[in-house]
Amino acid sequence: REGEPKPVRVDGRFESDSAPALLEAAVAGLGIVLAPDWCLSDGVRDQLVPVLPEWTARGAEVWALWPSARHFPQRVRALLDALAQGIAGQD
Repeated sequence: REGEPKPVRVDGRFESDSAPALLEAAVAGLGIVLAPDWCLSDGVRDQLVPVLPEWTARGAEVWALWPSARHFPQRVRALLDALAQGIAGQD
């Protein structure tokens, strides 16, 4: 909050690394979920209520991996540039 970290220990019975599964659980009333805005469809967003809106989570790293090659398709470069620009715009 306000740039100061606050460690939080989270413990529960349901655990997943799947955003759709976590969102489905939250919509079903099984608890709260921490998810980026871009992950929420309008239908899901309408079913959830913001909790602690004055707090923010530390940003996650995003990696793009591709095979090493001297040249790769221009469409791949365009995708990487668009992702980088979109992610930078989220800050």
